[in-house]
Amino acid sequence: MKYILECNPTISDVINQASSAGQDPTDFQSLTAMANSSLENHFTEKRKVYVIKEPGVDMEVEEASEEDPGEASDEEEWSDGRKKRKRRGAAGGSRGGRKNATTLSVNIPPTQGFTPDPKPFSCNLCGAKYKSRPGLNYHRAHVHADNVSPSTTPQPAHLLSPSIDVSTVCDLCLGDCNQNKKTMKPEQLISCHDCGRSGHPSCLKFTDNMLTSTGKYGWQCIECKSCAICGFSDNDDQLLFCDDCDRGFHLYCLRPPLPQAPEGEWSCHLCQKQFGAQASLPVVNTKK
Repeated sequence: MKYILECNPTISDVINQASSAGQDPTDFQSLTAMANSSLENHFTEKRKVYVIKEPGVDMEVEEASEEDPGEASDEEEWSDGRKKRKRRGAAGGSRGGRKNATTLSVNIPPTQGFTPDPKPFSCNLCGAKYKSRPGLNYHRAHVHADNVSPSTTPQPAHLLSPSIDVSTVCDLCLGDCNQNKKTMKPEQLISCHDCGRSGHPSCLKFTDNMLTSTGKYGWQCIECKSCAICGFSDNDDQLLFCDDCDRGFHLYCLRPPLPQAPEGEWSCHLCQKQFGAQASLPVVNTKK
């Protein structure tokens, strides 16, 4: 007991106070109340806490204040970590720190941006521009028919851009030019001049007129089909396909425009002119 009192002077003071007040030193309930009151007064005094400083971390320690209302117990204050940490360099601004990536601005010269020409095909006679080669070919044949000689008519080899990877396999029968998987005979392939997909004319159910026209104007697969007049593929529900050249035409691009797609077969103006009575829809002569 003597050792405990020597190690804990606060307890010794409590027992002495109890003895001087005439209380029984063995009354543990009274002693406990007095000890708690003494400990509370002791710990509310200002004190200095020594904390081991971590390398590279500045520590701030808040001293307990007697003026804080509703202050929690000393044990709760300690567990809540009243000490606050500061990151190195935070006090002096952001010197030496890396900037936020979102604040970085990169000046890109406007000349680096490349915008492709929406109408890369131009007529060398009048300068009219078209989105697709079939549109340009239609323009030449329809507007400059007298100025276009057979020698200047584009050939199939020149209708395909060298940048297009042309398929050597038919999309329908998976055969090649050496063998059509359906007929088991060799047959030349026809290729889309926009995407390079290929097919056998017999697999595509081409007529003789279609073979003649595609050799002159080129061919677009159904996925790349566009209007031969305006060169655009939008409003595909308004596209009308010629049964002699397989090209597409917007109903509103035709002259005169058509209110709706005609029933049965239909031929464009150029095919009617080229094939005459052999066209799918020959011109009806109304003159008597």
